[in-house]
Amino acid sequence: MGKRQGYAMQWFFIRVAIIAMSLAVAAAVIDGVDVDTRGTASLGVFLLTAVILALTNMVVRPILVLFSLPAIILTLGFFLIIINALMLWLASWIAGDLLGLDFHVRGFWPALGGALIISVVSWVLTGILVGSREEGRAEAGR
Repeated sequence: MGKRQGYAMQWFFIRVAIIAMSLAVAAAVIDGVDVDTRGTASLGVFLLTAVILALTNMVVRPILVLFSLPAIILTLGFFLIIINALMLWLASWIAGDLLGLDFHVRGFWPALGGALIISVVSWVLTGILVGSREEGRAEAGR
C-alpha cells in the first residue's frame, strides 16, 4: 500500500470516528434518534452505524445529488439538508432493520434534526482535527 493510500485509509477511519461522535451527540439531543445505550455495546453501535453512514454517503449520496441537482440549484443548496436527512434515515434502516443494530431514526423530522446536528458537530470536529493536523505538519517541517 502506497503512502497516498495509507493517508486515505487513515482519513477514512478519522471520518468514521467523527461521524460516530456526531451520531452520539444527535442521539443525546434529538428525540427520535434512538440508540440502546446500555453498557459499552453502544460504542460498537455508534461505530458500525458510522461506517454504514460513511459508506452510504460515499455511494448513494452522489447519485441523489446528481438527480436532485435542479432542486439543489433552485433552493440555493438547502435541498442538500434534505439529502443528508435521507442518508441518515437510510443508514438507520440498514443498521436497525437489516443488520439488527440498536440504532433507529423514527421519522423524517428526527432525521432532519439529526442530520443538522451531525453536520454541525462533524464540521466542528473536522475543523479541530484538520487544524491540529496542519499545525503538527508545520512544526515537523521546522
